[in-house]
Amino acid sequence: MPNYIGIDFGTTRSTVVTYEFTNDSRNIKKNGEPILSIASIDKTTGSCYYGVSAQDKIDEQYDYIPSLKDLLCREFSKQYGAFDVTRDSILKGFFKHLKGTLGNDDNFEIVMAIPNDFPMERRSLLRSVAKSAGFEIKFFINEPMAAFFANYSHLTGYDSAAILRNCENVAIFDWGGGTLDVTVMQCTNGMVRELAKNRMDCAGNAIDERVALSVHQWISEAKGKNKSFEDMSQFAQFLMKQYVEEAKIKLNDPKNAEQQDDISIPQYDDYGAVCQTITKEKFNESIEYIVDAAIDLLKKTIADSKLGISGIDKILLVGGSSKLHLLQEKMKAEFGDKLLVSSGDSDWGVAIGAALLSATPGEFIVNQDISLRLNDDSSYPLIKKGKWTSEYSKGKVFEFGKVDSSSNAVFVFSGSADIDESDQKYLIIEETQALFDERLRLTVFIDENMIVHVKGECVGWPDSTSEWKYANLSCRYQLPQG
Repeated sequence: MPNYIGIDFGTTRSTVVTYEFTNDSRNIKKNGEPILSIASIDKTTGSCYYGVSAQDKIDEQYDYIPSLKDLLCREFSKQYGAFDVTRDSILKGFFKHLKGTLGNDDNFEIVMAIPNDFPMERRSLLRSVAKSAGFEIKFFINEPMAAFFANYSHLTGYDSAAILRNCENVAIFDWGGGTLDVTVMQCTNGMVRELAKNRMDCAGNAIDERVALSVHQWISEAKGKNKSFEDMSQFAQFLMKQYVEEAKIKLNDPKNAEQQDDISIPQYDDYGAVCQTITKEKFNESIEYIVDAAIDLLKKTIADSKLGISGIDKILLVGGSSKLHLLQEKMKAEFGDKLLVSSGDSDWGVAIGAALLSATPGEFIVNQDISLRLNDDSSYPLIKKGKWTSEYSKGKVFEFGKVDSSSNAVFVFSGSADIDESDQKYLIIEETQALFDERLRLTVFIDENMIVHVKGECVGWPDSTSEWKYANLSCRYQLPQG
């Protein structure tokens, strides 16, 4: 039985899903529980611990990394005794930890879900460290697209209703631990394209931080102390946020009728033993402004799509933070039966969609031109809207003649607002032969990470090579048929 694997590498939690099917059976398998995307490093031995094991090792003997996904965007290199620990070795260890949920040590092909506009450097690094751990990334898929497909597909028993199959315009509200990504998608005849998207860097972690500050203030008032939360030890801050997150889960569990929870910490820095009751009402008061900001972002994205609320068929809520009762209550009051809550699969929907797309991949189609701006202000397309991205996988070659005898040749790119507004829209070939009409060659290709490369050179002058890269290529996606 072939296995197809999808991974959602989250800011706070990661999930691994296996899709198994033959002609006779189809099965979605959630591998383990959502895994905390954290690490602790033993300062003496350099040993790295992940997930729950890392959570149990937050004290002065360990260095703590609160988000491995955030580690992708910064350098890390330290020596612990005789052992060197780097960003790449930490991430490789985490992917090996994820691989352990699959039950054997084989190498696997996977589809990896990433946020909208995930920077090119992080895609390349993610592919590299995943491969070193035994995962070959077949392709990346945007998280909103994966969430959409999980609720669109009729290929499995996971969603026999396939509730989005008859919807044309869908807003995906993906609120996880690190960011809120809102995307309005239009699906026509199995062709999906993004009409608008926005992001807010305020999600589950920020909610935990905000409630932790409130609880700390209540405790300080009760203790008659005035020490700020930021001045507490790292361990105390971590403990408070951990207990707050547990209270958040309990207070927002639909199976839990309790309206309050006790946060008890045996040793809270120099405050000693503390116990603070937090009610659901107080919890909601602490986070209401964040929830309102999230709903405002949804409204803005719908407005950006030019559809208006009346033009949206469904609003799909996914991600751990979408479980908040306050959010769901406000969304239901605002949007009524347009709202679709991803129920118990909030943490798993993205990985499920990635696994399904691994089994039955569709095709990416370019949804914008990548053009050169010529001297007469006209445009010359290098990559054309409506073409399959696979047409550019091996590269296309274009040749031009230089229009003056300067020593440098300057190309200016256009094709979208972010390119036009960027200071990085230029490709400069330096130290050409300074001849009029000398031949300039551009080689254009789209790599496995969906990054556009344009390599420029002066023909016959090998030292003149220069390169331009672009990671935000807009694409439509042709969903698998069947």
